[in-house]
Amino acid sequence: MNSDFILLNKTYQTNDYIYKMLINFPKKDMVLRNYLENCLYKLVENLFAFNINDTLRIKEKYLKEYLINLSMINYLIHQAFLKKYISYKQSTKVGSILLDLKKIAFTIMKGYNIHDKI
Repeated sequence: MNSDFILLNKTYQTNDYIYKMLINFPKKDMVLRNYLENCLYKLVENLFAFNINDTLRIKEKYLKEYLINLSMINYLIHQAFLKKYISYKQSTKVGSILLDLKKIAFTIMKGYNIHDKI
């Protein structure tokens, strides 16, 4: 599916953008930085698992995990903004990008909807 490829490419771009922001996080808050970095890796891992599997239920599971990680990244970016590690402009840009990723993921999920296939 073409939208799978678009989602993967946009996820790569988002990860690159957020990685550049992680440099500004202070060493005293390594927990936030490490957890955010881990969630970024999990996004890509979930998409790879989604693309590799053939079973519809497993595909849906990995897409849902992807959406959960997107929500966690959104929360962590908000925390970084509150702690003044990133600017308001960076926070809103990432929020907008994450919203676009979420829309694409929900569109893919509708296309793979298990209940329609049975």
